[in-house]
Formats: sequence, structure tokens, C-alpha cells
Amino acid sequence: MDASVVITLIRRRSGLTRTELARRAGIDRTTLSRWEHGGQAPTLGALTAVAQAAGQTLEVSLATFDDSLAPLVRDQLKLDPIDRLAARLPDQQWDACRNALEWVASRRWRVVLTGPVAGVLRGAPDRPRDGVVDLVPESMLRASDRLLSGGALPEEPDELGEVWTIPGGGLVRVVERPPGTRGFVDVARHADWIPFADAAGRQRRVRVADAEDLLRIADASWDPTGRSRRPGVAALVDVLRSG
Repeated sequence: MDASVVITLIRRRSGLTRTELARRAGIDRTTLSRWEHGGQAPTLGALTAVAQAAGQTLEVSLATFDDSLAPLVRDQLKLDPIDRLAARLPDQQWDACRNALEWVASRRWRVVLTGPVAGVLRGAPDRPRDGVVDLVPESMLRASDRLLSGGALPEEPDELGEVWTIPGGGLVRVVERPPGTRGFVDVARHADWIPFADAAGRQRRVRVADAEDLLRIADASWDPTGRSRRPGVAALVDVLRSG
């Protein structure tokens, strides 16, 4: 992972602005900005100091170099977001996932998509397993009300959040605070709208966390499945940053 990406993750995970982080690290804000945007590379010692200033520990490990994911990301980015998802899911799971996405897009509520489905919509090359749509609501209580009023049925919660079956098929998981974040306001800050056509050809849109926040979540995840998404999302971030 490039040092510029590491600094972005450190800053977002801490909730600090560049000015605040630079002051704590004892460096000029312009220098920190150059590091984060890739205009200049910090030393390992400087990167460690930035992490410590944010109350975090930088862990360095060696791994086999693998650039095989970058071409897969570029192939995904050539497709429309909804086609990226269709290409990564078996037909039955795709139908259920699409129905869940359309249902989420039709509700009048403030939510941000995270998790594997959001990553694939952004261009990550991973397969989102069961096609569950993870979302972070502005209010857990209001989200439950919207789900119940819309005919969704609650399932057994898992370790990540509340799971609901959507009318017509598909699952959504309501997550109050994804790992490494402070909840809705945090992930909504950099999220934007991704448009897609539903099965009837009508234009819909969903609000999706950006690639850096998806990487932040995968990097901070405590479960093996969550962390297994890290290489694919990291490759996406690298490709997007390289232009």
C-alpha cells in the first residue's frame, strides 16, 4: 500500500483534519498534504510519527508482491456500476441483490452503502459472496421503522449488524458503525451517489462510501472475511489514484 494511502487511512480513522494532524505530528500542513496526495514520499520514521500523533500504531509487514489485481480493477471500471455487480455474482444471487438494491434506492431514508457490494459497485474485483447489501443509516431506529413499514422481515442478527429479508428477495444488513469509522456522519462525508437502471429500466441511485473509506473499513475489520477484501479494495484505490 502506498504511503499516501496510509496517511489518508490514518487521518480518516482518527477523525482529524490535515491541520490538526500536522500540528500534532509537528510538521507543516503543506508537507502533510504533499505526502497524502503523493507529491512527496515520507520516510518510514515520519510515517510512524504521523500514526502515533493520531493515536495509532503503524505495523509494517512483508508480503509477496502481487500486481494481478490491478488489471481486474481496470476491467471492472470499464463497466457500468450495476454491470460490475452482475459480473461478480451468480445469476440467482444477482437477482436477489439487484432487488435489494432497488428496494433500498426506493426508500426515502439517509443511508450509505458499505461492504462487499459497495466495493464492487465502486470497481473492486472481489466476489461479494452472498450479495448482502450492507448499509449504514443515519438512525438505527428510523431504519428499522422504514424496513418494517416497507414489508421487510427481520432475521437473526449476525456479528456485523441487523439482517433483514427484503420483499421479493434479497438481504440487507444494517450496520451502525463499521470498523474503523464513527458511523453514518463519518462515512457519508466522502460518499457520493451511484446511478443505475433497475430491472424495468428506470433510473435509480444509491449513496456509496468512497474507495478509501471502504479500504479503511476492511483494514480495521476484526473478522477474516472483512479483512480478505483488503487487497481488492487496496488495488482499486491504487488504480484510481494513479489515474
